[in-house]
Amino acid sequence: MAKRRPSTIIERKQADVLRARLAEPRRFMQVVAGPRQVGKSTMVEKVVSALKVPVRSESADEPTLRGSEWIAQQWEAARSELDARKGGILVLDEVQKIPNWSETVKRLWDEDTRKKRPLKVVLLGSAPLLIARGLSESLAGRFETITMPHWSFAEMSKAFGFTLDEYIFYGGYPGAAPFIHDHQRWRRYVIDSLVETSVSRDVLYPPEQVHLFWRERVSEVCRHTIMRNDRCDGVQSGSRCMPWWRRGNAVG
Repeated sequence: MAKRRPSTIIERKQADVLRARLAEPRRFMQVVAGPRQVGKSTMVEKVVSALKVPVRSESADEPTLRGSEWIAQQWEAARSELDARKGGILVLDEVQKIPNWSETVKRLWDEDTRKKRPLKVVLLGSAPLLIARGLSESLAGRFETITMPHWSFAEMSKAFGFTLDEYIFYGGYPGAAPFIHDHQRWRRYVIDSLVETSVSRDVLYPPEQVHLFWRERVSEVCRHTIMRNDRCDGVQSGSRCMPWWRRGNAVG
C-alpha cells in the first residue's frame, strides 16, 4: 500500500500570528507551546528564515542536560550578531529542559530592555506544565503565548486527504499520516516517536529524578493504549471503524 503523502503544503494559522508580532517593535518574548510533532519548530523556522534580520536558532532538546550558562552563551552570541538598525532574533527550542531557565531568560531579557538592544526572542516548548511554571514564576508581563495544538480535521483533510473517520481514528499527527495504511509502521511510529519521546522527555523529566520503575510503568500504559487502537477488529458502526474507547458499548 502506498504511503499517504501530503497533497498540499499547509501553513498553520499560527505562522501569521508570529510573523505579525515579529514585525512589531520589540515588546514581548514570543512563546510557542504545544505537543510534540505538530510543527512548532518547522513553523518558527519558516517564519524567521524569511525575515531579513540575523537569526540564531538553537535547541536544548538533547539527551544530556544543559545548564543555564548555555542560555547565556546563545544569548550573547545572538547579541554579537545584531544588526544595529534591523535588530535580530534568538530562537531557543525546548528551553524548559534547562534548570532555572526562566530566571536566566528574565535576567538577560531585562538587560536587553535596559540597554535598548533590539533582540527579539522566540521560545519553544513541548512540556506545557514546565513551560507554564517557568512563565508564571519569573516572566510575568514579558511574553505572549502562541499555542500550537494538534492538527485540525480541516488541516489533515487538506494536507493528506483524511476522511472524518480517519481523523477520529488516527488523530491530528502529520508525521504519522503517511503510515495509516500500514498499521504496524503507524503503531511503531506513534509509540517510538510520540509516546516514548513525550513520556521520557516531557512527562518524566528530568530523567535522573525519576525511578526507572515508574518510567517503565507509564510507558507500558501508553504503549498498551496505542496497541488497542491498532486495528478495528471488525467492530463497526454503520460504515465507520470506531476507535477502541467507543467499542465497549457496540459489542456489549
